[in-house]
Amino acid sequence: MKSAETNAPIPAEQNLSLREISLKGCSCLGKGQNSTVYQLDEERILKLYKPAPHARDAMVQEQRNAQAACARGVPTPKVFEAVQADGCLGLIFELVQGTSLREAIAKEPERLTQLVAQGAQLLRRLHRLPVSPGTFPAMSETYHERADDLADLLSAAEIGLLHRMIDSIPEGKSFIHGDFHRGNLILREKQLMLIDVADVSLGHPLYDVLGTYMLGMHLVKNYPAALAEKMVGWKKEIISKAWDIFKRTYFQTEDPSELAEIEALMEAYCPLRWLTFLKLAPMSEEMRRQSVEEARENFFPHIPAHIERFRSRLEAMGRTL
Repeated sequence: MKSAETNAPIPAEQNLSLREISLKGCSCLGKGQNSTVYQLDEERILKLYKPAPHARDAMVQEQRNAQAACARGVPTPKVFEAVQADGCLGLIFELVQGTSLREAIAKEPERLTQLVAQGAQLLRRLHRLPVSPGTFPAMSETYHERADDLADLLSAAEIGLLHRMIDSIPEGKSFIHGDFHRGNLILREKQLMLIDVADVSLGHPLYDVLGTYMLGMHLVKNYPAALAEKMVGWKKEIISKAWDIFKRTYFQTEDPSELAEIEALMEAYCPLRWLTFLKLAPMSEEMRRQSVEEARENFFPHIPAHIERFRSRLEAMGRTL
């Protein structure tokens, strides 16, 4: 079932069929919110999108993202072609043999400092890549769309505040992965590779750093330790230490007052990311309801003050990388 590695474009016409492949004998590597991943052979995997109204659009965008990322030197698997299997759309990617950063540190915590610092250095490098406008979607637009999708959970005034906070983040020109966390970093020999480029965008570096913070310290600070440890895959102490190493390496500072301000920035803006992921993350309705209640008490009333306090810091963060 070997295919030519041609980066074949996806037919634009909806009535144009894609090559059909069989999943017989293919092992399932994992299931996500919107897709399932199968191993086709020793060199390739298939990301099969679950049936959804916009599955084709998502597939087209991810193929374009992957091709553009590879062309700019981002360490990410090659994408080969779009296909169909079992009535669903899918993309064939290069199989990356390695261990996720999550698993590597869980098994060998003594490598924490080295591997987390390596991840932070990679993110700094990615944020400094030259990217032309129009190469990727704007992350700010994605966040605005996600805010609008919360109409069944939030009031119009609350959604308006989310839009205001998104607008307070400068329109950066950095390469943004969109979901930068230990599960999407694969350690292959000594190199870290990024997987899952579905959300690759153009924007301000804050978006990626918030993702790292949210799926770590935000959980530790706001949820029971057992829940945070289950979601992250590390002990609470490891999560805290990892974030400390990451922020010192990424922001390149050891200044206590500067580190405290960085922490305050993360705490101020992290609920924005959390809320805009309420419809995307696999969480219970109870957790969604609890998140909204907490935001109404501790987040929405403070948004204007947060915007004013961190305006200059966000502008500087976009310039100094």
